[in-house]
Amino acid sequence: MINASSVYNRLCEITTLDTEGAATCLPLCAEAALEISAKLISGSDETNPAAIYAAATTAYYRYMLLKCLEDDGVTQFKAGDVTVTKSTDCVMDAAQKIKQDALLAAAPLFGDDGFIFRQVGI
Repeated sequence: MINASSVYNRLCEITTLDTEGAATCLPLCAEAALEISAKLISGSDETNPAAIYAAATTAYYRYMLLKCLEDDGVTQFKAGDVTVTKSTDCVMDAAQKIKQDALLAAAPLFGDDGFIFRQVGI
């Protein structure tokens, strides 16, 4: 199984997390490590950087989903003549793209669970 600490360390390398974010990401990293480990082909190297990165980006994507939910949909703040607008769509699209790229890079390590070959009897 992929080490959750390795996933967490990799996540910290690719993001800047505050203390609260780091605490939130620990269980997300453990869940992502289990999920990606389950996809690995038997005998695959669980310390492979591509597999660890795939788990880290999966945890990051889930963290960003939680952050968007915590913000209660507030995307605009106005103070006098200054208006600040935050687009959660842009952030989530970027997180999704990072996750997809990491999963594609690790794809050779994964087993194919979407295909079943059976004999057809006559």
